[in-house]
Amino acid sequence: MFSIRVDAADVDWQIRLLKEFPDIAQRHFKPAMEQAVGNLSREIEPSIPHATGRAEATFREKVSGMGMRLTGRVGWWFAGDPWYVNVLEYGASAHDINSYAPGAGVYIGKHPGIGARYFMRNADERTRGENVEKFDDAKNKVIKDLTVL
Repeated sequence: MFSIRVDAADVDWQIRLLKEFPDIAQRHFKPAMEQAVGNLSREIEPSIPHATGRAEATFREKVSGMGMRLTGRVGWWFAGDPWYVNVLEYGASAHDINSYAPGAGVYIGKHPGIGARYFMRNADERTRGENVEKFDDAKNKVIKDLTVL
């Protein structure tokens, strides 16, 4: 048989911290995440390669979750979004193209390849310092709020 005694002087305070922490974290980290996602999105948008406009039209940002379980997304993530954005970001080496042409059978052509544009990585590098500062500020605000409970 096991027995547990809880009679530490600060148990009530610790329970209060556990109850209030999610709201405090939400209050400070969600705005920081929204600002960071917005900064990154605004930095990427003007540098999206433009040919048909599909990549620009389907580019989006989103913040979801609560408290410490926030997720920020910038880019393309739904079915039907342009598959070629990954190729524009990272490039592609020269390769054969096999395609079927009605009446002509299989056509084999050569694609010369494309150099990496790194438009998303470069935007991330340009905004990273400011975005990290936002999360550091949010962390410090959470700590401050927790110390005054």
